[in-house]
Amino acid sequence: MELSELNEQERIALVAVMRLCGPADPEAAEAVAEHGQRLIEAFDAVEVEFANQRADAIEDEAGLRAALAEVRPEARDMFFAFVREMVLEGGVVGREIQILELIEKEWGLTEAPAR
Repeated sequence: MELSELNEQERIALVAVMRLCGPADPEAAEAVAEHGQRLIEAFDAVEVEFANQRADAIEDEAGLRAALAEVRPEARDMFFAFVREMVLEGGVVGREIQILELIEKEWGLTEAPAR
């Protein structure tokens, strides 16, 4: 599956996760910005802005869990690999690890998905 194949709910969930993994330091900010640009290239700025506005409503772990539940099983490996790549490029800190672990737990991922 490709990034461009994510549906509206999946884009919202991805933007929410990206925001939660957001800039703790300049390296992380750069990684998030680069991945944000990839979203705009895969969709368009209007769709990404819509997802960004909808992601505003995801304020806590329960909201994130609900958003993750909307991601189709066939999109999960690509989604997780995208987030994992962003986190690793930006430098892993506690919050990002917690989010990756939450995704793994919610989706029952037991091994690292292919990149």
